[in-house]
Amino acid sequence: MVEDTVTEEKSEEIDDKDLEPPDGGYGWFVVLGSFLSHVLIGGLERSDGIFFLLFQSQFDKSAALTAWPGAVASMLRLAMGPIASAICQRWSVRACCMVGGFALGCVQILSALSPNFYVLFFSHGFLQGIARGLLYCPSLILVNMYFEKRRSLATGLAASGVGVGTLVVVPLLQFLFDTYGFLGGFLVLGAICFNGMMMAMLYRPLFLHYKFTGQKGCVMEKPTPSETLMLSEMTDAADTASLRSVRLRSTHSLHHDDRPTAAKELLQHSLTVKPSTDIEHKIISSETLTIPSDLKEKDGCLTSSLKLLFPRENVHKQTGNEKGEKPKLFHFKLLRNPAFFGFCLSIGIFTATFKSTFTFIPALATSRGLTNTEAVLILSLSGVVDTIGRVMAGFILDRPAVRKRRLAVYSFIQFFIAGLCALMPFVGSNFAWLATTCSLFGMLTGLVVSQKSVLCVDLLNAKLMPSAFGILLLFQAGGTGVGPLLAGACRDFFGRFHEAFFLGAGLMAVSACLMVYSTIVHSVRKRNGEPINPSC
Repeated sequence: MVEDTVTEEKSEEIDDKDLEPPDGGYGWFVVLGSFLSHVLIGGLERSDGIFFLLFQSQFDKSAALTAWPGAVASMLRLAMGPIASAICQRWSVRACCMVGGFALGCVQILSALSPNFYVLFFSHGFLQGIARGLLYCPSLILVNMYFEKRRSLATGLAASGVGVGTLVVVPLLQFLFDTYGFLGGFLVLGAICFNGMMMAMLYRPLFLHYKFTGQKGCVMEKPTPSETLMLSEMTDAADTASLRSVRLRSTHSLHHDDRPTAAKELLQHSLTVKPSTDIEHKIISSETLTIPSDLKEKDGCLTSSLKLLFPRENVHKQTGNEKGEKPKLFHFKLLRNPAFFGFCLSIGIFTATFKSTFTFIPALATSRGLTNTEAVLILSLSGVVDTIGRVMAGFILDRPAVRKRRLAVYSFIQFFIAGLCALMPFVGSNFAWLATTCSLFGMLTGLVVSQKSVLCVDLLNAKLMPSAFGILLLFQAGGTGVGPLLAGACRDFFGRFHEAFFLGAGLMAVSACLMVYSTIVHSVRKRNGEPINPSC
């Protein structure tokens, strides 16, 4: 009888950011999950008007107070960016989104049972904003890790879910509350939001994806007729499990179909066979399987399954820490990169204009003599072309001739948006002209918003994407809160909406100038070979 010792080689820890993006394959399922999360989150964001009317009729509070829960939820969704990024680095994108989807469903149930407005303010504003942030931020992070050459297209397709959410979720919510009332509508909405957990299950970590699809391994060639196959105990090890004793019983090769089912399963994955006798070995191509060190014999079936579904990534390798020190979860030193800092300021100011403009477009339309129905129709048209703009952005910015000039193209688009903001007050009395202007505004802003994560990678790199995107969302949160406040102050001071839109045009021009600054600084630093951020 021949005994062979089969041990799993202690492989290097795999880091998502060190792996080459597959640029397709399972990555399209990740895009699907991100698209669905954008449908849900984007639809809820664009339904603030429905929630406003519902809360006002239910609790009879002032308009200013009633509008706050939706604004707080939007701000916190973006402000949660750094925290969500830290959770992704500490555990995984899938785990973060699972928590976000579960929390979002629970929040809707809590809102349904709110005894007064202030409990609703806490649940619909603060808690829902946190849940949205946990579900939204990680989805774009993982899309950028799965794609490189098609990154703009994949991101555009994922972000186009916002426009679909505007067309689907907004009328659906109106139907739910009209049919089932306040309590029933929120309960059904909670059931819908729990599907966020199903979206998270599509977010397979990249290192785990390569473990499932890798091509490496070896098996023994033609053992003697008396060999036996028996898998014995697995011992604990610091990093990997060790398969101590394996005996082979077969009259033919290990590839023979008559071998036991357990042997078939085992030999489909790569194991390094270290013989105690002189037997020839042959390297073949087969799947790679690394058995995690935390999957021990004492773990039950449920525990082991959960560890496989939500694997903890190697955070020490992610931060380049080879001494086993605790990794930094918040890389705010990235702001020392002048190009990235200018980009964050640009996006923050852009968001201030973007949010305030969409907030006051209906009011501008009605103040110039258009009906409420026409004002709502203008917003709906903006949502449709928003989707078109996000998808177009992916195709256009991924072209070889444009890819290297994405930053410059981005700046030009922002200047064009500034002109549209200044034009809106002059065409507000004509439905056709205002609808055309707002539709073009929606398409271009959708293009800019959908590609901000791609620009993050262009300015830094995919390794810093989780931290960088979280910081970027923090700047967006500031713009979301400040923009409508400044525009409203202009309306109150001047008594009309013209100055609010002129202010938005000026801010958008400043945003475009900051984008030009970031483009120039990035090009100079890249040409001089300067590090992205040596202090990180």
